[in-house]
Amino acid sequence: MADTPDVPSYATVDAANRSAPRFSRLSPEARRQEILLAARRCLARSGVAGFTVAEIAATAGISNGLIGHYFPTKDDLLVATYEAEATRLLVATRAALESNDDSDSDFRLRALVDSAFCPEIFNAETVATWLALWGQVCTNPTLRKAHAEIYAPYRRAFSRAITRAADARGLSLESDAIAFDMSALIDGLWLDWALDPTLFDAAAARASCYRLLAAHGLDLKQD
Repeated sequence: MADTPDVPSYATVDAANRSAPRFSRLSPEARRQEILLAARRCLARSGVAGFTVAEIAATAGISNGLIGHYFPTKDDLLVATYEAEATRLLVATRAALESNDDSDSDFRLRALVDSAFCPEIFNAETVATWLALWGQVCTNPTLRKAHAEIYAPYRRAFSRAITRAADARGLSLESDAIAFDMSALIDGLWLDWALDPTLFDAAAARASCYRLLAAHGLDLKQD
């Protein structure tokens, strides 16, 4: 898994904003993250219809012009929001990878599955944000390019983890194809959960992914 940018988390920015005086001057990076936090909240709350400069500015408590200073076009802000959400996923994945025992040939595969449904990521606001962003990938060439660049290394990480687990069992598998299937399954589970969160919970979602792997001879023990 590639390294991720060392940027303030949404939680850090949110806490800083609550404790700062109303008219305090934030650092450029903190202000940028504040705008991205407001953008994700607008997407989660109202979808693309709520992704307007006026609505995002009102949510962040800043002027419309200040948003333009950091993001010249709405497309720039949309792509940056997508990349920020992808970074959050990568950070959660990296944390899961670093918390496991590298001597276990299955740990990376388990971590990749489990991190996709960890509480920090698999929640109503995050899933709603991704649902809105995915809808734009279909019609926005710039966002489609960002999507392809973000998903490719994610699938490669799954492929490498599948290969490692298969090698430990003496299996020869089409790791790239299984990684694609796994990525599609995770996206589908997120979509189904967004449409009806009463259908299943995070544990059931992880179990679905584990069943797919078990069908290829990779029967992993769940923690």
